[in-house]
Amino acid sequence: MQVAVYWAKADESTLEIEHSLGAMGIPFFITRDLKQALGHNLVILYPTVDGRTFSDAELAQITRFVENGGSLLATNVFAGSLKPVFGF
Repeated sequence: MQVAVYWAKADESTLEIEHSLGAMGIPFFITRDLKQALGHNLVILYPTVDGRTFSDAELAQITRFVENGGSLLATNVFAGSLKPVFGF
């Protein structure tokens, strides 16, 4: 099972997540294509998610992904519209 890492901030490095997942032997790929990422069972939103990261349509896609059983992992979630998705 491959983990999809959605690279939310193109101006920030992915070195940390690449090193961490690689060191654990977890197969992964990094993409800037949300649709491609959401085609996998486990998606990591990296490095942060704020109010400017996603459009309303993309937020709806992410919500449906989780409602349909997809697993989503993220840190530094500041987007208020994703509060219900992450349970806070």
